[in-house]
Amino acid sequence: MMDVQAIVAAHGAFVWRTLRRLGVGEADAEDVAQEVLLVVHRRLGEYDARSGMRAWLYGICVRKASEH
Repeated sequence: MMDVQAIVAAHGAFVWRTLRRLGVGEADAEDVAQEVLLVVHRRLGEYDARSGMRAWLYGICVRKASEH
């Protein structure tokens, strides 16, 4: 299983781009991305590798973008 630092290195740009495409403004994208990564940190033990990391991250991004 990956740790959070490895996830950031591998998927950080994906998270940022996804948030921007979901309507998060450029000025807020970094803060919302950090919120996404906090969720990843808290829930990494619940991650089910069957769905794929990007699919899991996308779902978190959608929820955080809608809360924003």
